[in-house]
Amino acid sequence: MGVTSLHILQNKLGEIVYFISELIYYIHRISIYYYILCNKQEEILRGIILVFFKRLVQVFLIFVLAFDLLIFVLGKNDFYFSFLKPTGIIIPTLYTILALYLLAWVQKIKRYWVIAGTIVALIFLGNLWLNQIVIDNFYKYVKSPTGNVTLVIEHRDATLGETNHFYNFYRNTSFPRVIKKLNIDTVEIVTRGTRADNLEVLGFKNAEWIDGDYVTFHSPYADTKVDLK
Repeated sequence: MGVTSLHILQNKLGEIVYFISELIYYIHRISIYYYILCNKQEEILRGIILVFFKRLVQVFLIFVLAFDLLIFVLGKNDFYFSFLKPTGIIIPTLYTILALYLLAWVQKIKRYWVIAGTIVALIFLGNLWLNQIVIDNFYKYVKSPTGNVTLVIEHRDATLGETNHFYNFYRNTSFPRVIKKLNIDTVEIVTRGTRADNLEVLGFKNAEWIDGDYVTFHSPYADTKVDLK
C-alpha cells in the first residue's frame, strides 16, 4: 500500500470517527431534550390535574354548603328529608367537615387552622350529635286507604316506673323524599305495666281516615287525632 493510499485511509477513518462522535453528541443532546420535554409534560399534566381537583373540591364544597342551607331552611319550615331523619345532621356534618378538609389541603391552609375549626364545629354541634345518638327514634310508614297520603310515625319511649311513649307525625309532599311535620308539640301517651309497644299504644292498626283531612288513632290508652294539612 502506497503512502497516498494510507493517507486516504487515515482521512476516511478520521471522518468516520468524527461522524460517530457527532452522532453520539446529537443523540446525547436529543436524549436531554426528550428528558426535559417529558418532565415538562409531567409538570403540565400535574398542573392540569391539580387545577381540575381544586375546581372539583370547590364544586363539592359549594354543593355541600348549599345542601346544608337547604336543610336549615326546610327545617325552619317543618320540612325534612326522609332519608336524613334516622341520622339527623350527623351525615351532612361529616360531609361538610370532609369538604372543608379537602379545601384546606388543596389551598395549603395551615393545619392548626383546620384543627381549630374542626374543634369549634364539634363543640357547637356536639349537643345535637349527642341528642341524635342518645335518643333512639323509630319510624313506621302508614298509607291512607286512597294511597295518596303516606304518614310517617316517629316514635320512641322512656321508662322510669311508668312508660312515656312519644310520637311525631310527618306526611309525604309533592317533592320526593321530602316530608312535612304535622304536629307542633310531641304527642305523649303515658302507660303503666303494659307490654304493648309504641305502635300498639298509639293504635296504628285502628286508624280512622277522614276525607284525607285528618286521621285518628284509637287505642285503649288514648285517641290521637293528627291533622294531615
